[in-house]
Amino acid sequence: MLGRRLGAELLGLRTAAGRTQPQAAQALSASTAEVAKMEGGWVPVRDPDIRALCDLYDIHDPAIAARLARRCRLTDDRPLSLRAVIHEAVLRNFAGGSSTARAQLEELMVTADLPSVELRIFPFGAGTHPGLNGSFNILSFAAPGAMDVVYLDAHFTQHRVEGGEAAAAYDELCEKIAEHALDERESVSFLHKLRKEL
Repeated sequence: MLGRRLGAELLGLRTAAGRTQPQAAQALSASTAEVAKMEGGWVPVRDPDIRALCDLYDIHDPAIAARLARRCRLTDDRPLSLRAVIHEAVLRNFAGGSSTARAQLEELMVTADLPSVELRIFPFGAGTHPGLNGSFNILSFAAPGAMDVVYLDAHFTQHRVEGGEAAAAYDELCEKIAEHALDERESVSFLHKLRKEL
């Protein structure tokens, strides 16, 4: 499903740019049939393909390119693993109105369905948690000896912590937050219920 959405987005970008499938195929050194399969969501799209297509379609918005690349990384042949805990407050404060909120909730439900994704919701009813001071992202690498990297978001600044006790403390913090969040099945049910409320 996510692959189809990525494909549809690529098709929309190509159409908006006034480009043809043969032109896209030439930019990728691929066949027109391969481009059709990408746009239909039948084959994975690689990061270099997305960069080449963004160049062809004259897309210089880093946010769009990054969004496409992230989607690609969750559905390709060797997908990244994603574990996310989202506070209910975030889900109830979508910008852009109810139609945008519904679309974003649907995207979360589709993403939560992927085998490489663990999505959990921290509901208001679970009380407070030690991560309320701000959001953070932990990047873990499978290579032996690789350090976790923690990205912290705060007002007006971002900070990075690489390895050591500080990164380990964020790993523990993430586990504590996840312990009080809904499980994966309950989280998807929560998203469905919230979508119906909009």
